[in-house]
Amino acid sequence: MSDLVLVCIAIMPGPFATVRKALSQILLITPEDLLSQVETVASQVVEQHGFLSHRAFVARVGRGTQIELAFIVPEHWLARRLEEWDMLRDQIGEALGKDSADRWLTIVFTTDPEWAN
Repeated sequence: MSDLVLVCIAIMPGPFATVRKALSQILLITPEDLLSQVETVASQVVEQHGFLSHRAFVARVGRGTQIELAFIVPEHWLARRLEEWDMLRDQIGEALGKDSADRWLTIVFTTDPEWAN
C-alpha cells in the first residue's frame, strides 16, 4: 500500500468506517451475531418440532432487519390447524427478540425444499 493511502486511513478513520458500514448494507452482508442468533433459534425449532431442516436468510439494510425462515416439514404429516402454525410463528418471533417496526420477519413451512431456496 502506498504511504499516501496509509496516511489517509490514519487521518480519516471515521469516514472509512462509515463507508465500510454503508457498503456492507448495500451489498446485504449479514452481521455474524444476527445470523448466529437466527441459526440457533431455527435449529432449536427444527429439533423440538421434528422438522427435516430449515433455510435462513438474514440481512440488515439501514435500520431495518430482514429475516426469512423456511422450515422443511416431513411429507405425510397430519394436518395442523392454521392457529397452531400461527402460534409457532409467534414463538419463533419471540425467540428471535424484540419485535419492532424495523424488523421484517417471514416464516414459512413447506414439504418441498425447492420452495425454501
